[in-house]
Parts: sequence; C-alpha cells; structure tokens
Amino acid sequence: MTELNLDLPTDPVRLLRQFGVRAFALAFVAGIAGLSTVALALALAGFALVLAPVRPAGGSAVPGPPDS
Repeated sequence: MTELNLDLPTDPVRLLRQFGVRAFALAFVAGIAGLSTVALALALAGFALVLAPVRPAGGSAVPGPPDS
C-alpha cells in the first residue's frame, strides 16, 4: 500500500494558506482605514483559512489506522 507523504504541502493547502495571508493583509489595511467590522471579518476569515484542517482525498485529517 502506498504511504502518503504528509510533510510536503499540496497545491490546495498552499492556496488556502495564501488566501489566508491575503485576508490578514486586507484586515490590516481595513483596520488602518477605520473599518473595524470589515477588519474583524477579514481577520476571522484569515484564521479560518490558515488553520483549516485539510484532509487527504481518501481519509481523515489525522493519519492512523482506519476505524473498524
């Protein structure tokens, strides 16, 4: 059976992280502009995108033996 290499991020993971970083940057700009509600929403979206658990195509987010 083929072992998944979970050390290297895949393209969708990198894309999510990039969008998260951009959301943080926009939140910073919105905060400076005085749009506190927009800044808060963008910061929450950034956290969600950066910290989102990404599951492999056929399994769960935590590697290990399948449940019986």
